[in-house]
Amino acid sequence: MPENHNKLLQNLATLHNNGQLGHAYIFFGDPNTGKAVAATKLAAYLETGVWPEDEDNEESRRPLTDTQVFSPDDKGVIGIDAARSIKAFLSEKPFIGARRTAIIDRAQALTPEAQNALLKVAEEPPISALLILVMPDPELLWPTLKSRFQKIY
Repeated sequence: MPENHNKLLQNLATLHNNGQLGHAYIFFGDPNTGKAVAATKLAAYLETGVWPEDEDNEESRRPLTDTQVFSPDDKGVIGIDAARSIKAFLSEKPFIGARRTAIIDRAQALTPEAQNALLKVAEEPPISALLILVMPDPELLWPTLKSRFQKIY
């Protein structure tokens, strides 16, 4: 993972530790630059308190229970049913960490109906929710949805 990713993740961890982490982010940039990996590493840190590459720590090797990754289906879309699943997942209380994290990989595949359903989550997020969209360009989203997220290149 590029060094700038590690610095960015450390900054997000500091925000979390200070109670200042936002509830919605878009990780965007060129393809194959580790955006989804960075999102998953952040989710692991939020749940376990350690970074996944810390092989000496047993917590870093266990499966995540407060994180789900959503991707396009066989048709290449993320539809309304997935958006409802995301909404339901985020509305539950976390089991281990302080947050439940939903990562939407290739979020440019969100259908208009799915974007509309996620708008409600982005506007009025549950207190323990973190929603991360991973995509090449935030401009591919509806402006009303995009405006609810902090963008990280």
